[in-house]
Amino acid sequence: MRQMAYPNHTGLVARSEDRLLLSRGVGGAVKSHTAPHRKHPWLIINILLELTKKNYALNHFCDKLALSEVSLEDFFPFGTENGDAELPRVDDGSSPPITLDSPFPYFDVPQPTLWVNENGLVSFNRKIPEFTPFCKPVPEAYRMIAPFWADVDITRSGNIFYRQTMDADVLRKGEIEIAAAFPEDRNIQLEWAFVATWANVTYFDDLTDTHEDARKRNTFQLVLLADGHQSFALFYYNEVTWTTGDVSGGSNGLGGNASEVGYDFGDGVNYLMVDGSCTANIINISETSNMGNPGKWIFKINSNAPPTMSPECLKNYTGDFCMLPNTVPLWGYGDLDITGILLSTTESAICRFIDPSANVTEFDAQILTLTHLTCQRPTMLFTTGRIQVEIEVWSLGNSTNRTYTGYLYVRPQSDADNDLSVNVVTGIGGTRALHFSWDPKKLPGWIWKNAKELAVEIIFEEICKELLDWISDKIELQAHKIAQLTVDQLQQGEISFPISLPEDAYFEDKGIMDEICPDGHLTWPDVICDVAWILTITAVNVLEPETIFLDALLINTGKSAALAFIEVCGPGLAGEFCQWLDNHLNGHSNYYAIEQSIPTTTIDSNMLSSSNAPMFKSTTSNFDFPMIQIPDDVPNCPPTESLAVLDPGFIKDPECCDLNPGVESCYISATPSPSGGGQQCCYKSGQIYIKTPGAGYTLISHPSIAGGFPHRALDENPLIYCCQLLPTSLESLCDNLFRRRPPNPGNNYTSPTNSLGNGDPHFTTFDKLYYTFNGAGEFWLLKNTTEQPLAAQARMIPPSLSSSYSSFGAYAFKSSNSSVVQVEVDVFHSGYITVYYDSVPIPDEVMRGSSGITFGDVMIHKDTDYSLTISYSTGFSFKFSRWALTTYADSNLKGNYTHGLLGIFDENPFNDLTSPDGILLPANSTTEIIHYKFGLRWLVAEEESLLNYFGKNYSDYYFPTFRPSFYYDPGKLPPDAAEICGDDPSCLWDLTTTGDKSLANETKNTHKDFNNTVSSTNVTINMCPSLSPPANGYMNLDNYLPNSTATFGCNTNYELDGDELLVCLTDGYWNGTEPICSRVPIPTTSTVKVTTSLTNSPSTESSTMPPQTTTKSGIKIGISIAVLLASLIVPLTIKC
Repeated sequence: MRQMAYPNHTGLVARSEDRLLLSRGVGGAVKSHTAPHRKHPWLIINILLELTKKNYALNHFCDKLALSEVSLEDFFPFGTENGDAELPRVDDGSSPPITLDSPFPYFDVPQPTLWVNENGLVSFNRKIPEFTPFCKPVPEAYRMIAPFWADVDITRSGNIFYRQTMDADVLRKGEIEIAAAFPEDRNIQLEWAFVATWANVTYFDDLTDTHEDARKRNTFQLVLLADGHQSFALFYYNEVTWTTGDVSGGSNGLGGNASEVGYDFGDGVNYLMVDGSCTANIINISETSNMGNPGKWIFKINSNAPPTMSPECLKNYTGDFCMLPNTVPLWGYGDLDITGILLSTTESAICRFIDPSANVTEFDAQILTLTHLTCQRPTMLFTTGRIQVEIEVWSLGNSTNRTYTGYLYVRPQSDADNDLSVNVVTGIGGTRALHFSWDPKKLPGWIWKNAKELAVEIIFEEICKELLDWISDKIELQAHKIAQLTVDQLQQGEISFPISLPEDAYFEDKGIMDEICPDGHLTWPDVICDVAWILTITAVNVLEPETIFLDALLINTGKSAALAFIEVCGPGLAGEFCQWLDNHLNGHSNYYAIEQSIPTTTIDSNMLSSSNAPMFKSTTSNFDFPMIQIPDDVPNCPPTESLAVLDPGFIKDPECCDLNPGVESCYISATPSPSGGGQQCCYKSGQIYIKTPGAGYTLISHPSIAGGFPHRALDENPLIYCCQLLPTSLESLCDNLFRRRPPNPGNNYTSPTNSLGNGDPHFTTFDKLYYTFNGAGEFWLLKNTTEQPLAAQARMIPPSLSSSYSSFGAYAFKSSNSSVVQVEVDVFHSGYITVYYDSVPIPDEVMRGSSGITFGDVMIHKDTDYSLTISYSTGFSFKFSRWALTTYADSNLKGNYTHGLLGIFDENPFNDLTSPDGILLPANSTTEIIHYKFGLRWLVAEEESLLNYFGKNYSDYYFPTFRPSFYYDPGKLPPDAAEICGDDPSCLWDLTTTGDKSLANETKNTHKDFNNTVSSTNVTINMCPSLSPPANGYMNLDNYLPNSTATFGCNTNYELDGDELLVCLTDGYWNGTEPICSRVPIPTTSTVKVTTSLTNSPSTESSTMPPQTTTKSGIKIGISIAVLLASLIVPLTIKC
């Protein structure tokens, strides 16, 4: 996809260095802020010699130096015979704008055009007719180079010649002059030159002197030289006999406001006036020099600085170049600022955005300076996380190219990013309108300055993925232009569009409806589309009307966008969508002992409460859709919020709780399951909440996949359409949605088991064996195998080669579905944690988002500079601090799967000290034996290492002679040891061996936190057995935890037989039995045919069931599952 580019902008450039200039009669001072300082060896040596002779003044030395001006034979060739153009004889005239064959890099900003002006200067942004010099910095419009700015008059005599050239002789002459003035540039290879010559020109005489031959004359030359990167201005002076025109206050060519010599970029920073400018002394310009040759002056007029990266980029690394901002929302607009790449004036650049699904978007880069570009960001970036950005640089004619690679981080869209409000409003008489509103004050100020060139449109966009392979297929965009606005409407900040309805006389002209919902209904290939409303503001190129540049936009991709979409097309479409979804959701049977087809609800127009809704029509698709599978490989919910907080496999749901009425918080699984799904768990008063529609439920698509579009389409929009938009008469469709994917009650949850490594490394294995292995080098925490594909490596480093202790300094992790995650800890200094993915550092701000950043099957979240969490969908999670690592393993990893320093996770601590070759050490082995017979055996071989050494190598972290302390001497404990450590043995060890109180204190605290987690998760929670609503009745229940209550009721014409309220006791039993709803006889003499929907028929088994107990490895919560019958539609004939 190739999108339009922005118009060019002008940015600030770096200032150059100071330069020493010599000028006759004024002591060599220079009125300069930015001219480069170059020390000509010959000149400096002679100055020093002269200054030692009787303390001669510098200007006396310059008098000796100024022997003659530049001869015409030494000028660069000029005149019409050399191909020059000639300036017309018009007073204060200028040449036409001259398009340069190679843009001239003036302080690194390519100048594509220049004007030759009669009054002794060339300009770059406009012609300059002013004849009296300003003698101060000029504005940008007057950007210039002035060999002699004064009131020149060629109306009767004198000539001004000019040409641009790539002639080899001219370029070679320029290279010789540059090498003489700037020895470091002696190998320069010029590519382009511009020669302008003022030959035998006189001044403007207000008295109209008729003796033309007797007039004072000046002859001087300006030569611009460039090699594509560097640029120079060379001034030659043959003779200078006048300085001022009569109208500038002069008389006979002298006095008044005298000539100015120098250059001015027009930014108030990069300018120079040669000393003597604007004074009578400027008449000596032909006798002075800054390069040792009277009448020759040379200036380097580029920043001469290599491309640098800003401090923000040095901290938040973005690859081969600096890109700011380096974190953007999924939708948006604006420029990305690119620095750190050096271009030439003959090169152009392309910005290319490549996401993990291979969606590619390209823009032409806008070159502000030769080291500063801008790239327009794509309107939508297709994915969250990290995407690759390439800057491809092409030379003139696209003959050669080079490519730089960087990275842009994309965060999920939040409600705060929705700066366009959209909703459907109802007016008098029930008329409806689609209403948009925005804040005009938040629009960029340039918009109103370019109002005549603006085009403003409102666009409806569908973001769709193919149903069959929605995880891997590319996203497709379908844009529909809704309306065009005037600039006045844009300033008003709101606009409404009527929505025509089927019963309206003008329904055939449906307007907006015709654009977004043709035929009044959805086509079901679009059912997994997400939607967005966009207000675009574009600037039209007046010279090329077919070229349009997107400059600003306002967006709404939130819940209100989906609501407006359905309400425009009619609420009946929500019912149609829900019925279609009900027919195609394949709910798993984890919660049903007997699974049967859940019947769909029959809908007709009388069931729709809105008279404005179009007639519901069953839509047949030409596509044969398979069932949408509800994932059955997602984790179970923790039954309490405290357990969810302790489980790093869950993170707080940033979208809670707009779509979950009645709850206080929700959590979602941190990473996608193998099938791409997720689990949402919601809580009220700290307990799992399973009452619909506020309950959490199984997610078909995890929010981290494909920018969250499938998640919104398949998980969030169904809640909006089926549970918030439908009238009460269709609430059964919301019930069916939750029956297809019921809330997880947490009854099968088992908390992960943790292990610990901290301090001068002390280890507690998954099976709770404690030992110390304070080696130095790189070791396997977890060695990957066929059965267990995650590899975890740790680097232990001593503070010095003479030290007897070590600490964790780096880690590396690799799963089968993601690249290496590397964690570096500045353990002996600041404690700061840096994270790399695939050897590229991740900016802190990206990891600190509410849901961190996800790469495939790994989620990375940074809480502070010194704490970090990494979670893998394989069941492992890791929590880091400065001196410690806590590792978590799911119960499905229990068995002979884990091998390494963390032991074998099988509830048997006595086999944890097993070496790679299968040799088992006794669990009570000494620290020294453990060191040599177990720990060192898990050393990582160089060819197996996962770590990137960033300029170093494996041997820099290999310490074969390191010998640690194998015990600590209690007699060497400091007096405050008990205050610092209490009786924690790891803390006392670290305090003695390291002497570092902060290390010892963190060892104690992490050990304490570890033990608290173990005790908090290793408890028994007796949950009561599942209940079901009685046939022809209903049930209200928050959860199955102790002290929860279940209340029952019956539908009309039925009465409750049994307990109306049941309480879950602390031993996991209900205090009664499930009731049933019995039919109440209806006295009548007629025969009535009644159609009754029986939902969730009651179990025929006893509902008093024993609880499930806890296994040793952690919480194991379960129930005996009652037989639950699916819904049936049964026609009954009742005859009284």
